[in-house]
Amino acid sequence: MDKPHYQKKNSATHSKTQNQNRCLQINLQHSRSATFNLRKVIEKEEPDLIFVQEPYEYQNKPVGIEQKYRIFTVGKGKQSSHCYSK
Repeated sequence: MDKPHYQKKNSATHSKTQNQNRCLQINLQHSRSATFNLRKVIEKEEPDLIFVQEPYEYQNKPVGIEQKYRIFTVGKGKQSSHCYSK
């Protein structure tokens, strides 16, 4: 029986190049107060990615999340989901 072949990696280099992303996921159910509470969590946790389903919207645009995040949107109106990325 053949032994499995593993490729050696320089562990010091490998550990330095690994990035860990902090993520949040929430369904806001179009709630303004839930969006306000999410903002508090964002300030405290400082996530890299935020996944939001059913965001609170004003004039068909999601509101309540700081502009420092880039927004990626799937769907339209009440059926939309958003990913916020630093």
